[in-house]
Amino acid sequence: RREAAEAEVALQKRRVEKLEKLRREGHSTQEETERAQADYAIAVSQLRAVNEELGRKQLEVAQIQAQIDRRHIAAPMDGIVTELLKEPGESVSANESHVATVVQLELLRVKFYISTQDAQQLRQGSSVNLLLIETGQEVEGTTEYICPITDAESGTVRVEFVLENARGDYRSGLRCKWQPMTTGQP
Repeated sequence: RREAAEAEVALQKRRVEKLEKLRREGHSTQEETERAQADYAIAVSQLRAVNEELGRKQLEVAQIQAQIDRRHIAAPMDGIVTELLKEPGESVSANESHVATVVQLELLRVKFYISTQDAQQLRQGSSVNLLLIETGQEVEGTTEYICPITDAESGTVRVEFVLENARGDYRSGLRCKWQPMTTGQP
């Protein structure tokens, strides 16, 4: 519709220009020129109305898109969905904070509670040997965190190791055994 209205405006403008030229040369009447000017004004008005309608339609589209976006749930990270508590189209209220479980398995975190003596041998960033009990695989991990305090009741220190798993070779949740001997320092 817009292109047709623009073409009509251009046509009526050329008509007015031609009739004004003919009028100056005495080959058309004042009435013909005025009628052409009125037709041109009507065409401009119709183009304006089409543009306003187009603007309204664009606002409607934006409003509908905003409504769709409000109903779209996006995970705050990349990963694999392991649990879905709601189905597409199902209502989710604002106080429901858990609708899906998404996991990232590129890095696996392994937590141990070890003796203070063993913890003193570790350094953040140092390599450690881990044994995956269920598969029997020996893998290398990196010391990520060593708690600065010893638990008074158990006499143990919480340590965390990170295991590279970019290819997805290891399953999350497998039990591990820590081999106290470090293989190197950072």
